[in-house]
Amino acid sequence: MFKKMALFILTALTLVAGCGSPQSANVDRPDEVLHSVTRHEYKSIAEIKSDSTLVARVVASTRKGKEIDGVPFTVTRVLVREVLHGKTERGHMSIIQLGSDKVASLDTSRLLKNGQEYVLFLTEYHLTPGDRTGMHTIVGEQGIYRLVDSGRYEFASGSHSRLPEALRPREITALRTAR
Repeated sequence: MFKKMALFILTALTLVAGCGSPQSANVDRPDEVLHSVTRHEYKSIAEIKSDSTLVARVVASTRKGKEIDGVPFTVTRVLVREVLHGKTERGHMSIIQLGSDKVASLDTSRLLKNGQEYVLFLTEYHLTPGDRTGMHTIVGEQGIYRLVDSGRYEFASGSHSRLPEALRPREITALRTAR
């Protein structure tokens, strides 16, 4: 009986230790792991779009780490290819995300990768209410789709969601036309 109980406990500890491993996170081997709580789980593109001030097709260029009150963030410069919803100047803008190359955030969207194209659902980032930082953040950490092939964008958040697994060209067109 003791051997069976010890084997059960060892198996349970092994399974728990394997859950949420850093390999499934933003980085291959993080020094630390952050956890956050998503306030709202979006169920449709229409719902997340209504909470977005901007939906755009972008290409990630440079990114750098930043700390705010000791919490690691990554700021990525993106080139705006097309505005699908909302208004912004053509050119570059900055996207801020929780986590860094050394500190994974298992519960949030994956860090944008240089050279990769995305459809992002965004809102302005405010460190304190009313201040203008000039940066945007991904809505609910769920509004991120990565180009995979021929105009098809795959859901690229690190968290589970009820949003569609992919956006195809006809859904991108619908985002454009339903302004």
